[in-house]
Amino acid sequence: MAIVEDVTGHEFRIGDTISKTFSVYLKNFVPLTLIVLVLSVPSLLLSWYFGHFDQAALQAELMTNGFGISYFLPVLVSMLTMYLVAASVTYGVFQSLSGGTVVFGECLSKGLSRIVPVILVGILATIVIAIGMVLLVVPGIMATVALIVVLPVAVIENPGAIASLKRSAELTSGNRWMIFGLILILGVAVGAIGWVIGLVSANLFLSGLSVVAILIGAVFNVVAGTFFQVLYAVVYNNLRVSKEGISTSQIASVFD
Repeated sequence: MAIVEDVTGHEFRIGDTISKTFSVYLKNFVPLTLIVLVLSVPSLLLSWYFGHFDQAALQAELMTNGFGISYFLPVLVSMLTMYLVAASVTYGVFQSLSGGTVVFGECLSKGLSRIVPVILVGILATIVIAIGMVLLVVPGIMATVALIVVLPVAVIENPGAIASLKRSAELTSGNRWMIFGLILILGVAVGAIGWVIGLVSANLFLSGLSVVAILIGAVFNVVAGTFFQVLYAVVYNNLRVSKEGISTSQIASVFD
């Protein structure tokens, strides 16, 4: 039995989206978080190897050598794993929404099968948003909202890189203020929690417990990252259900 009912014909609503996101996330906390945790290990190991957790050492290196491979390699690996996370978690979310069981290995397998289009779309969307941010920030925020479901589009529909951007803009059209409000509400809430955790981590660093501080920060990033990937998939689902009159099961059928 699905954990939520299809809402065919209903309007896109913030409350429904938040409720469904928490429902999917909490029910599948272990497998979804495990996906993000496992895929985060390579970039965490690279950051540790190159000393990026030591801010003083990192700043000294940047002053001496600039932005070299020790800086860009962890960033590149982090970006690539983020796209695999998005693809894998999106599949898991639709498995859950349509009444299936979220299985770690199956999610990774489906994520890998979509990884190339997701990477291309993700890079293109990042460039578009970055250009918007350069143009006095507001266009960047508008682009972020318009492209909020671009990765789920690439995973579920795979229409091509440019077409994925257009499709995301089409789906979000008419609901962007609500989506902006949704991101703002959850972003502020998660940011406040992150701020508290940051204070705790800083005190642990000063107390000589740097490893514990790093682990706490890493765990928070994994949990928050998983939550937002679930959110984006649910937003995509609810937009399609409300705008196209299609059921969640029909959307998920592309994986059959």
